[in-house]
Amino acid sequence: MSLSFFLVSTSGCYYHPLWQSILNPAEESSEQIKQLGLLLGVSSLGTDIYLVAGQIRDPNGVAQANLELINKSIAANKKNTSPSYTTDVGGRFYISLGIGKHSFDVYKEGLLYFELVIEVLSANNVQLVSALQGMEITLAIIEPNQIGSEFDLVDSFPKNNTNIYSTINPMQLYFSEIPEFVASGSTFQSWAFDKIVIIPSIGSPPFEGNMVVTGNRMDIQMAYSFAMNTPYTIFITGIKSVSGKTVAPRMIRFCYEPSIPCVFSN
Repeated sequence: MSLSFFLVSTSGCYYHPLWQSILNPAEESSEQIKQLGLLLGVSSLGTDIYLVAGQIRDPNGVAQANLELINKSIAANKKNTSPSYTTDVGGRFYISLGIGKHSFDVYKEGLLYFELVIEVLSANNVQLVSALQGMEITLAIIEPNQIGSEFDLVDSFPKNNTNIYSTINPMQLYFSEIPEFVASGSTFQSWAFDKIVIIPSIGSPPFEGNMVVTGNRMDIQMAYSFAMNTPYTIFITGIKSVSGKTVAPRMIRFCYEPSIPCVFSN
């Protein structure tokens, strides 16, 4: 079963090739698949049941951890207590579903946040039907051995789709795991040149010769200033965790001290 991954906004839907990072994973044994099915609340993962991986972020790209998803479809069809699923630190969840539409009530801190409706169309096609306006939802059908393989940027300063009215120094990146530390000086400059791209350029090199890693947070000192009334895009890719995972690519858009606030569209 091959991986199909979509980056979806509630104001639009588009295919993003950066998420096609894992192709034709190794097949799991029937016993492993059975055990995963029991773990996820189904008797087996057969030809009619697929493992759906999802991720929920708010409009500013912040991963939504500890959300509870309650499957309304199962509750209605089976007339019993509906199973719930909780998002991890990266805002990710894993649910076994069959072909068709599935509705979930999503709760945040015990309060109803929004309704999520997704549809499994085939063994390699899952799509968003509806969610809260502006939320960023990613969906994929994966193999069981891919659970836990992700390394995510979960928050940042600056945040995505924001207007900034204060000095951006240092840039702060928050990850789902501890990021790999890179030495200062020329080694860091070479690393940063490949891993963090700022458009338009703020200078060369754009960073000072050091970084600080505190737990899951990475602070990077900026060497040059951002220009007022200017929209910027930061591309982040290739950063690794101490466990060797590579971060899922992210894009951060913001305006620096605009006279008229920028309005971002997905």
